[in-house]
Amino acid sequence: ITYQPLKCDLKRGNTHSTVGGNIDPSHPIAGDWNSNWGKVTFKAGNPITGSWDQGSGKIGQFSKGTYDPSTRILRIYYFQPWNNAIGWQKFKLSEDSKRLEGKPDQEGGFHWTCTR
Repeated sequence: ITYQPLKCDLKRGNTHSTVGGNIDPSHPIAGDWNSNWGKVTFKAGNPITGSWDQGSGKIGQFSKGTYDPSTRILRIYYFQPWNNAIGWQKFKLSEDSKRLEGKPDQEGGFHWTCTR
């Protein structure tokens, strides 16, 4: 896995990073997931970053993520470059760490089911 450059859009006040670098396998969120929106990859760090591939060249980006182990909640910012959709998603990690259920933090967001 290689590092990808951080993309900044200062006009919108957003930064978007694509997944890369070493993934910490001990972090319960890090790594690859299958989802109803395509393959998802999260990179553990501060912040948590990642991406998802919806196919047809539609690769979304996650950034600014935080994970609270006491609540098992991941809150992460998303950006869809193909339609400029942005927002926050909240994911709840299952007790066995094999399922992430996501819901939008705002109206118009997306529901996710990620498994591995």
